[in-house]
Amino acid sequence: NDTPKALDFFHKLQKLGPMEPKRLISCAQLLEKQNPQEAIESYRHALETAGEQDPETALQCLQGLAALQPTSLEIHQRMAELASQAGKKALAASAFNRVGELLMAEKKYAEAVEPMEEAYRLSGASDTARISLARACSKAGRFPRVLEVLVQEGEQSDDPQGLGLIAEAYFAEKQLPQAEEAYWKLAKSSPDALN
Repeated sequence: NDTPKALDFFHKLQKLGPMEPKRLISCAQLLEKQNPQEAIESYRHALETAGEQDPETALQCLQGLAALQPTSLEIHQRMAELASQAGKKALAASAFNRVGELLMAEKKYAEAVEPMEEAYRLSGASDTARISLARACSKAGRFPRVLEVLVQEGEQSDDPQGLGLIAEAYFAEKQLPQAEEAYWKLAKSSPDALN
């Protein structure tokens, strides 16, 4: 295993002067398992050095930081915005979705809706993004939006999660016949989901 030799080489290079971001990223990648804190510092230094001039390198740094700090709202937010600006829709959608999940974990449901909307838009209205957005809207009390997202042209999802959210939204909007229909459909497809 040449990792210790490579790290020693990187440390010697750092003493000679500033390193270019790509080398700092390589160093950070080697450090990820052995010394995550030093890897974080290397990614941050590379990010500062790359700055706005090199969005690809900055995104690479942010992805490394996000992997090492999965609960950092700031890192995921920066990555989502930069990926969106760079036209990397899949990465941006994933990062916006993660921002929404982190906000929901903090019980900031109303704040979680906006990044979930962005993830939904960037993902091309994927099923996963649709359910995530509907869940955030439901928790935020935005039941008309839940119905807008999940009920399209009279068609309802057969997915138990989606059906539960639809039934809850109809009930909250006092559309009791539709709520009852959704709850019966849910009971038939997944009786355990009613518990």
